[in-house]
Amino acid sequence: MKRLTFDKIVTAVGFGPTALLLVTAGLLNWGSNFASDAVSSQLIAQEIAMPTYAAASNNSRTAAAALAADSGNAVLISDAASKSATVETVFKGTMLRGTLLTAYAFATLVAVVGYRVPHAIVDARK
Repeated sequence: MKRLTFDKIVTAVGFGPTALLLVTAGLLNWGSNFASDAVSSQLIAQEIAMPTYAAASNNSRTAAAALAADSGNAVLISDAASKSATVETVFKGTMLRGTLLTAYAFATLVAVVGYRVPHAIVDARK
């Protein structure tokens, strides 16, 4: 076999995996963008905002420290309880957001791969 013939065969065979990898990369990129934007767009549409957990936690610690300095103050007791409740709510909201993003990501990946998506996930998207 001549070198030129061999080069043409190798080049032709190389185009198949290259095309497959390009299509796969495109689909994975699309799935990644969908998963990261799906929950965020729903939260914005429903006007739901979540402060970051670190900020809420710092506010709660500050209120708890102020309460420790003056434990009989009713205003400080109320403020510390309110900020502690905010930390719990933000934590639950952050966990829920992460869970929803994971569910959408896997549902999208399953759809991209071509397997049938369970009806509960499809109905949740509507």
